[in-house]
Amino acid sequence: MSVYKTSKKVRYMSSIIFVLLMAFVVGGSYLAQQNKAGTEMTTDSLNNL
Repeated sequence: MSVYKTSKKVRYMSSIIFVLLMAFVVGGSYLAQQNKAGTEMTTDSLNNL
């Protein structure tokens, strides 16, 4: 392979890894936020009994 093709492949692979990492971080943050909102709602419901 030429240097150009090799560098193109490496850049492509690194961009895929970056996108997967960002999806993991954003998805985890979203799920944590949803879980926190659900916990607060449950706690409020229990306090009102």
